[in-house]
Amino acid sequence: MGIDFSADMKQEYLYVQGSGVFSVDAACDAFLKLLENVDACNAKKILIDCLQLKGKPDTLDYFIFGKFVSEQLNEPSKTGKIRRLQIAFVATEPLLDRKHLAAIVASNRGADVNSFDNLPEALEWLNTI
Repeated sequence: MGIDFSADMKQEYLYVQGSGVFSVDAACDAFLKLLENVDACNAKKILIDCLQLKGKPDTLDYFIFGKFVSEQLNEPSKTGKIRRLQIAFVATEPLLDRKHLAAIVASNRGADVNSFDNLPEALEWLNTI
């Protein structure tokens, strides 16, 4: 079972809601598909709502996913443009770890990524409210 998501362009950001069961492979595949949507709608700010995702990643999963996200965001899109995206992930434990390792790994590698345990804080960080 993988991860499904729906995407809805709001006025100031792309809202993405995921569902399914987390695995590193499924998360990486879903993130690649998400980037195709981002390229199509030209979004710059993305809120990824993972509150309906199930699973309990281990420490290595967080590291691998954070590294993958940063690599994808630092690669040119299919049109040759570097994506300048601000991405907020929203999840709760056990999917979100207390130390926010995936977000730290991604941001330490140049990605503008953060993780939150609630939607209002994520929206505030994206400067959309």
